[in-house]
Amino acid sequence: MKSIWKKAITLILLAAFLTGCGMNQVYQERQSMELDILGEISVCIREEGSGTGETFTRLVADSNGITANCYEANGNREVLEYVCGQKNAIGYISKETSVDGQQCKVVRTEEKYKRPFLLVFTGELNDVEADFWRYLKTQVKEEHAPFLSDKSQGTIKIGGSGSVSPMIQKMAEEYMNMNDNATVTVVTTNSADGINGVLSGEYDYGMVCRYLTYDEQEMLRAKKIAEDEIIIIANQKNPITYLSTKELAGIYSGKITSWEMLKGEP
Repeated sequence: MKSIWKKAITLILLAAFLTGCGMNQVYQERQSMELDILGEISVCIREEGSGTGETFTRLVADSNGITANCYEANGNREVLEYVCGQKNAIGYISKETSVDGQQCKVVRTEEKYKRPFLLVFTGELNDVEADFWRYLKTQVKEEHAPFLSDKSQGTIKIGGSGSVSPMIQKMAEEYMNMNDNATVTVVTTNSADGINGVLSGEYDYGMVCRYLTYDEQEMLRAKKIAEDEIIIIANQKNPITYLSTKELAGIYSGKITSWEMLKGEP
């Protein structure tokens, strides 16, 4: 038994040593970077009600939350446009949003910031809503199976998260190809609107890209349709390739205000 514990402790220490060596290399590389020419950090966040924004704040920001002077963007695409347009900018987006061909790059982080893609509803489903729900269940990775529509007639209105929207829009189009008696409309807003829209009766389904609160779980039924990751992006002209969670918290709390402050170990 002592031998097993000795091996386990040795592996833990070795992993810590290798991690430390890797981090030291990152900080040493920064010494040669011309970070001073980037100047002040232009911080971009998501709008109030965004599931992406709420999840990022919970997973990354420190106890003070996000207190830096920030540009508030509506949706992943606006974050992308903002960061691509300014060499000193930083932002976060859904991994589902491609940066290919843009003047932006993904910055590596020490951990993955994951969250669920949910579809929520309340009350009883009518025939066409239930048929669409059965279709969605067949598309979930863990439950992937053949689907045969019952050809129910009616309309379905779905609203909410801009991160979830592209996936649901694609599924809606595929479903309508299988059931030409149904019309599915997808409205892209944010997670808060998705939840409020379902509760008010404006939407039949709400798209949410964060974990539900306890109160929301009491009021809503939910299905996880995918798992997503929040990624950090910076301008292509920024030589920084890695940021720790501590550094991100410092940037978004306003403690780290310029890119040059990231030279050396924090």
